[in-house]
Amino acid sequence: MSTPPQNAVHSQAAKKFKRPRASQACERCRAKKYKCDEAHPCVHCKRHGEECAYQRAPPQYLRDNTAYIQSLENKIQELSSLLNKSTGKSDDTRPQQPITHCVLSQPLPQAERCESFPPTYSPEVYISPISPESLHPALRSQSPNLDDTDDETERDVSDINKHTNNIEFHGSTSSISVLDSVERRRTLKRKEILEDISGVDNNTSLISTLHNSAFVSQTWIAQEGNMREHRYYFSQAHIFIEGYFESLHFIHPFIDKSYFLLRARDLWFGSNIQPQSSYIAFYLALLSFGALIRVWDEPKIDGMGRFQWSRKLFKEAEIYLHAGRFHNDLDTVHCLFLMTKICQNELNPHLAYMYLGQAIRMCLSTGLNREPTDGKKTQGEVASTWWGLYSLDIEMSFSLGRPDTLGLDEYHNRNLPKANDTEYAIIPCMVDFSRIVRKVAIQIYHSRLSLQQKLFIALKIENEMNEWVVQLPRRIKPSLREENTHLGGLRDPKWSRRQKLVLGIRYHNVRMLLFRPFLAHSSRNRQGTPISISEGVIKCVESAQQTIQTIYNTFRTQTFFQTWWYNTTYVLFAASILLLLLNTKNTTVLLERSSLLESVDLALEILEAMDESFVAKRLAELISQNLRDAKEAAIALPLLTEHPIPNWYTMQIPNLVSFKVLSLQLAITLAHEP
Repeated sequence: MSTPPQNAVHSQAAKKFKRPRASQACERCRAKKYKCDEAHPCVHCKRHGEECAYQRAPPQYLRDNTAYIQSLENKIQELSSLLNKSTGKSDDTRPQQPITHCVLSQPLPQAERCESFPPTYSPEVYISPISPESLHPALRSQSPNLDDTDDETERDVSDINKHTNNIEFHGSTSSISVLDSVERRRTLKRKEILEDISGVDNNTSLISTLHNSAFVSQTWIAQEGNMREHRYYFSQAHIFIEGYFESLHFIHPFIDKSYFLLRARDLWFGSNIQPQSSYIAFYLALLSFGALIRVWDEPKIDGMGRFQWSRKLFKEAEIYLHAGRFHNDLDTVHCLFLMTKICQNELNPHLAYMYLGQAIRMCLSTGLNREPTDGKKTQGEVASTWWGLYSLDIEMSFSLGRPDTLGLDEYHNRNLPKANDTEYAIIPCMVDFSRIVRKVAIQIYHSRLSLQQKLFIALKIENEMNEWVVQLPRRIKPSLREENTHLGGLRDPKWSRRQKLVLGIRYHNVRMLLFRPFLAHSSRNRQGTPISISEGVIKCVESAQQTIQTIYNTFRTQTFFQTWWYNTTYVLFAASILLLLLNTKNTTVLLERSSLLESVDLALEILEAMDESFVAKRLAELISQNLRDAKEAAIALPLLTEHPIPNWYTMQIPNLVSFKVLSLQLAITLAHEP
């Protein structure tokens, strides 16, 4: 056997001990394409004085290196101190905030952008959970607690409804949550319990307290023979049909009146052909809604009053709806749409949300949200129905603090009705507004941004709302000033006056919810409210007072408005916000208490005038109790308006209350007074 030459042996030995290519290069060597010696620090980083870091585990011979371990510990300690310094807390147990995508009105400096996103997104800003001082100079604050995203007054309410044994959830944008925050503050302040309020026991939540027990679904036996014999309530049908088409039809104009009456005549006088159960359900639901919202000049019709007729017809509509096993047709969708509005005006928002979800699912299952691909002409009722449901779903979900069921907008390519000079003009306008409402829900109430970041976004959304008002058709464009809250010109048609009124109320309702988190922060902040946050409080209170004033003025002069029972929800939102502020003295935004009390008095008067509704009556009792407490507190505490206030801190809101913004020094002084 031959032996290899000696020089070959030396060549193999040299090859054996040659260092292999580094597989554990540090990050800098990887980026620069240097050959890393796997030391810590490596020769290149040490030579240039750069930090040496390994993405993966260091080489085996470095894992026991005491210096390396010590450097890691020092790095962890350094990062922890920076984190605590940025959040203003020494022990923050909250999960790390995710990077949130927001579009701001102007970009941040390049150094403040998150480098993990490509530079092609320059028009947009990806906000990381940093201190608010780096967001915008105008929003810098002297108060460190403005980075706090947790607000104890912004909480969800979830409980079992004792009347139905159903679990109900009401989010932070719901009227239940707003009133709950007022009730919690009152009971904590006076150390009282709900038992003191008209006999409500301590274990009963507002969900059970405000449940409309008179409006329930019961099992009825359909009497088809009797209905056909009486020609489907022919004697009363005309009254109830007109009650609907002269009222809330103008707010949700998705039914063709002439076509509906033509089909109704076939039902009354037509052939012996049995109509579809889905159409009968739709017909009965419309009669039920008309009976509920019409102006009743007579106490009873054929021995029954408003709610008796409405609930009887509603229950019969339910029977036909279930008897047809939910036919996938437009009549079923119309029936569910009307049942949603009935439940909403019966002040049963949970049941309304359930019916609305069924209506949305029915539309999606029948393709009503999609434009036909076979070239057929789009039916006007279909587009009006779908987009009416679209805006209603976002609005109602927001008012309950729940997610809508619509999914991505890319799914819905059904053409919008044209915003022409007809009663259908409100539909595309409300679709645009509902998309703004969705922004409020996601970016303000369901984001982990700091309060200063939310304020910046809220001001941007408010600008979008104002632009939306400017672009509205002339006939339905509301005036946002108090002296111009009339229903329109004398020659304006009825539909335009109704729509103008509703759009103005909805604008202020969303605006006060847009800025409510800043009022909630002010109500619990004991160190005074910064001037920038005070701006949000002022806007919130302004819209709350404007909502109450508009509803009160219209309620007093227009009889049709007195039967729009859902107005109690708008009044409740506004009154609860004012009561929350009246129960707060630790704020730098000083408002005239007499004006706030006067607005709550008007809200209480509205609710008391709607005492036909059980829920409105119950709400009046709750608001009355809180109002008495606020008035007692106003008498007990000296009026802060007696303190001299520099003129340059005074902000006049036209035609509303004068909002006087105190200096931080004066606010801190007053906050520490016994």
